[in-house]
Amino acid sequence: MSQKENRAKQMCERYIRTIGIMLVFMLLCTGCERRETVTARINTGKCVEIAMQYMRDKYQKDFRIDDIHTISGRQMHKMYVKVRVKSDENEDIPDVVLVYPDDFSDNDGDGYIDCYHVVSDDYIPELVMPYVTKEIEEDLKNMGIRQFADVTAYMEQITGITGFSGLEADFPVPDGENISISKMAEAFENILVSVWISVPEGPDSVDIQQKIDNYYRPRIADGSMFFHVYIYPQEAYDIRFCGKEENGYSGSLRAKEDLAFSIRKEED
Repeated sequence: MSQKENRAKQMCERYIRTIGIMLVFMLLCTGCERRETVTARINTGKCVEIAMQYMRDKYQKDFRIDDIHTISGRQMHKMYVKVRVKSDENEDIPDVVLVYPDDFSDNDGDGYIDCYHVVSDDYIPELVMPYVTKEIEEDLKNMGIRQFADVTAYMEQITGITGFSGLEADFPVPDGENISISKMAEAFENILVSVWISVPEGPDSVDIQQKIDNYYRPRIADGSMFFHVYIYPQEAYDIRFCGKEENGYSGSLRAKEDLAFSIRKEED
């Protein structure tokens, strides 16, 4: 066999080996995909029952169904049910309860996944809000900021879970003592506290971003905070938030400046 023919034979053998390896890899990947694919369907009725029982047991009050939204993909992360619920206290905006399957099991062979659990609900942030807002107000005083108004603080979790909203199902119902920003950031992952504050121009607004950053950064474990600070001319602030009469004031009652910034934990 000539050198040219020998080289052609080697190239042909190498090509065949490469094709063989690619075929094996494709078969393996296909096998993995089959193992992850769900054959049983999601049981929407059972998910709704679990969601409603969870809300009644956790919050000790009655809720009613407003809407049901089922996502029935073929992979676990694409299968869930969102149950929108309302209570007598909250007629306008429904709260969302997210329910996911535990696994792919269909042990009774009825064609439906057997077990489910609540992942999150966005009713509890409403209960947490007054406590976190009060904490922010006390913190502002500790920073030496005396004039502030219209403080609102909202705690939630930002996760990679599809459909997640509010806080996870294990989050405790606030009792006045068990909720604080630092405690929750240590106990739960991906905590985000969003804060809105209004202050007048003057001593309280000077370097306010730096004051807030210096105060909270060492206190945050694994969470993060996002601030909106609205700075008003003193007279506009007094009219909007202190009940002062306008008395011919011709200036704008809108904020003169809007500071938006985030704070995350200090890196080691």
